[in-house]
Amino acid sequence: MTSFAEFELRQPTRADREREVHWTNIRDFDTQPSVILTLQCQASSSVELPNHLQQAVTILRLFDLGSVALICYEMIPESLLEMPEVFTFPVSDFEEKYMINPAREERLVYFWQRMSQMLPYEGYGYGSSKEEISPINIAFQRYSDALVADNQVVERRITNVMMGLESLYLSNESSEISYRLRMRVAKVLGLLGKDPYKAKQAVNHAYSVRSSFSHGDNISKDVRKEIDKAYDGNLNVLLKVVLDLLRISIIFHVVAHEQFNKQSLVKLMEDAAIDDSKEAELKRLAESARDLLA
Repeated sequence: MTSFAEFELRQPTRADREREVHWTNIRDFDTQPSVILTLQCQASSSVELPNHLQQAVTILRLFDLGSVALICYEMIPESLLEMPEVFTFPVSDFEEKYMINPAREERLVYFWQRMSQMLPYEGYGYGSSKEEISPINIAFQRYSDALVADNQVVERRITNVMMGLESLYLSNESSEISYRLRMRVAKVLGLLGKDPYKAKQAVNHAYSVRSSFSHGDNISKDVRKEIDKAYDGNLNVLLKVVLDLLRISIIFHVVAHEQFNKQSLVKLMEDAAIDDSKEAELKRLAESARDLLA
């Protein structure tokens, strides 16, 4: 078992940038890192480090809407018998970005501390070692796919988002899928302090995009007219809205996973519509996640 002693995020210096070019033989300065992450941890072997780096990426992707990815990392062991090692990764198209200013530092530290206690030590994503099907891991994979543009059309990215939401809010259901999905998302997001009507509208529009794209069709003129009116004629605006709904939903489900599996949580959402005690239970659960979204 390993544990982080501390982490530090900082802007790259000129020396860092020059060093990155040397490491990776990158000539295009657009691929230079926008932030340097330093982690100090104790580990029984060097093979554990990538898992903890994946957890760090998971946390930073969930903190805000950002296409956070590793460009390269250097492992510097304390032992004099081991040599430093450098690892590099293919560079993706980092579409979504966010800023961490001094006013957000305290919140990031709190978010990191809480999430690192609840997440698997290897985080979520395609590098996860878990063999069983995990709704949260699938949702995070879809979220990550949608975050990185990589020449994807916006309809495909929206489809990935909707598949992520479906993995969290639907459970072996074959009827009224769109209705159940948008009502459950609206219910949970409303309890988390977001506008439930806007959430319901966004899921409804995005589901129409997903259905058309999945069946190889163009969005119908009537639906496109509604989307254009609601999102300034830009599907990328709708994409960012539903991406954030998925990000927030993943955080909620990570918190809820300590008490509920997916099936019991979906049942709680359904029962909350007709049972006051279940409504109160869902509210308490949402309240425990709201401070991660402040």
